[in-house]
Amino acid sequence: LNVASIATTPAGKTVTMGVYNSSGGQIQTAYGTTGATLNLTNLAAGTYHVLLQPYDAATATLDVEIQ
Repeated sequence: LNVASIATTPAGKTVTMGVYNSSGGQIQTAYGTTGATLNLTNLAAGTYHVLLQPYDAATATLDVEIQ
């Protein structure tokens, strides 16, 4: 899971990227101001949720790639 080209308003705020299983358990988290990558290996079949959240009530635009 790759997040790139992060742009926040106000500028320079951190964005949290989290992956959670269907029960709400956290699988992995990354933080970034310009981009971040999570290498998710050995995931069991099922449903997962991705949360992308800027800090401090900022807004953000970004590119997300799932491979």
